[in-house]
Amino acid sequence: MTTAQHIKNTKGQGREIHLWIDRFAWKFGLEHRIVLHHQQGIELVVKEFGEEARWIAEQHMKDDWVDFGDKIPTGYDDKEFFRDIWAVNIDMFLKAQRFAERMYR
Repeated sequence: MTTAQHIKNTKGQGREIHLWIDRFAWKFGLEHRIVLHHQQGIELVVKEFGEEARWIAEQHMKDDWVDFGDKIPTGYDDKEFFRDIWAVNIDMFLKAQRFAERMYR
């Protein structure tokens, strides 16, 4: 989903939050989701922007994980969501996975 679509789904709010969540897309392509698109990422959003940003981050995750209903991965290591066989680009997936692993230590 694009930033514009996310902003529409949050009634025009949170552009900076959506951009912050997707800030690794340039580096990892679609595989960027393993870095911040989960509950751990939501907690980082709250730490960065405050509690009022939580619902925007949650909506962003739900939009991007629409095929899973209202489920949001627990973290970068949630095997239900982040499986290498689903990767669009396995090299990028593995790089993003290693990056996330270092980030959350």
